[in-house]
Amino acid sequence: MDFTVAVADRDPIADLEGYEDVAEISFESLTGRFSLVEWGDEATYHLPPLPAGPGTYRLRYHGRGMDEAYEADTSDVAVDHYLLQIWPAPPHDSAVLKATSSTLRNWLSWASGQS
Repeated sequence: MDFTVAVADRDPIADLEGYEDVAEISFESLTGRFSLVEWGDEATYHLPPLPAGPGTYRLRYHGRGMDEAYEADTSDVAVDHYLLQIWPAPPHDSAVLKATSSTLRNWLSWASGQS
C-alpha cells in the first residue's frame, strides 16, 4: 500500500482524475494534532501539528487500486494507492465525490444499513 498525507492551509482540490474513489468528512481536532493508525493497530504515524491548531478540519480520502489489492497477495508490491488531504474548514456534511471501486461501494452499502 502506498499512502500519502497532504496537510494544507486551504482546500487543495480533489484529484478526481487520478483516483477511483474520493470521499470527505469533517473532523474536529481538540489538540491540533493528528495520527494515523494502521488496520489492526500495527503501527501509528504521528503527523506534524495541524496548520490552524485545534479546530475543525476537512479530511478528503482518495483511493486507487482497492479492488486489485483485495484480490492480490499482501506480500506483492503495492497495488493500492491512497491520498489523504487535510485542511482547516468549517463543519460540513460528509460527501462521496466519486465511488467507482466495488470495495468502496460495498463499504458504503454496509454503512448505509448501520444508520
